[in-house]
Amino acid sequence: NGFQKLEKIKDANRQSRQLEELTGKMRECK
Repeated sequence: NGFQKLEKIKDANRQSRQLEELTGKMRECK
């Protein structure tokens, strides 16, 4: 249903945000 889809999107957004933070930290280290 729509609610599950919304949760999946939220999850994907959270994951991509974590990935961006991770790449940002890696850039700072270089």
